[in-house]
This record gives sequence, C-alpha cells and structure tokens, in this order.
Amino acid sequence: DDDCRDVALDSFGNTYAGTGSGRLYKINTLGNQVWNYDTGISNIDSVAVDTNGNVYINNLSAVVIAIDSAGDFKWDYTLSGSGSLYFSFVKVHNGIVYANGTNANELVALDATTGNEINLISLGSKTQGLAVDVDDNVYITDSSDIIIFDSNLNELTRYPVSNEPERMEAVPGRYAISQGLTWHG
Repeated sequence: DDDCRDVALDSFGNTYAGTGSGRLYKINTLGNQVWNYDTGISNIDSVAVDTNGNVYINNLSAVVIAIDSAGDFKWDYTLSGSGSLYFSFVKVHNGIVYANGTNANELVALDATTGNEINLISLGSKTQGLAVDVDDNVYITDSSDIIIFDSNLNELTRYPVSNEPERMEAVPGRYAISQGLTWHG
C-alpha cells in the first residue's frame, strides 16, 4: 500500500503519479503501468511533465529529480535549504524547471535538459506554492504575499494578502491563475 501524493498528465494522456514511498508511476491511457521509478527518497510532493514526456519531481528532501519519457534517470538537483520540508513544488515550462520548498526559502530555475542552474534566488520567508503562466511569469506565495517573477526570477510585483495569514498557513500554496488574475483560496 502506498499513498499517491501528486499526479500530472502529459500531452499524450499518460498519467504520472508520485507516492509517499518515493516511487513514480507512468500509467497509459488504457490504465496499464508503463514503468515505475524508485527515487530512493520518500514523499514525492510534486510532479510536472514537459511536452516531450520528461518528468520532474520534487520531494520533502528538496531534491528535484528528472526522469526521461522511458523512465530513466536524467539528473538531480538539491536545493541548498534542504532538510525536512512541509511541501515542495516543481513546474516546467518552455524548457525551464522551477522548484521551491517551504523551508528551503529559495526559488530555482533549472535547464530542463541538463539540470544546470539558470538562476537561484533566496527569499526572506518560506514559500508556499508555485505556478507558471503562459507568459513565463512565475508565481509563488509566502506567508503574506503572492509574488510574481519574470522567467529570469526578477521580481515583478507583490500582492499582499496579509489579511488572511492563518488561511495561507493552513492551506499552503492553494491558488489558481486564470485570465491573468490570481486568486488565493
């Protein structure tokens, strides 16, 4: 028995599921397992898939792992603020992998092919979410703001939501981006 922690879909309809034991599964459109990969690290918290079927995961140890479409290891990257995290996040867009974790206090941009660090920024407080919009802007939350960065991780703006910090702590990173607007809730 294993618990599914996150799920992602690729453009071909395949499903990728990350588990609490650190195993990643690829399931095809017929519901058959194509492959599974044991990361050796527990608690896959976030799964993302690029347009080529490569899979990127982040876990509670703040390790980002890239797996190719055949289920083989490509590369890994450890956030320097590693240790026990509450949540970890990963997104991929236009060849860039973005990752953060709640205790790492960092946001990193990695080359999706090589895993090389493109940019790393340290943040003053723990981050609690991650999203990327169609214009390659990166959105994160911290304990009091929604912060928007460009694709080079230059801060563009902040939206204070300090009137409900308890809610943000209780449900970290739960927000949606639609038609250029950001909602937290």
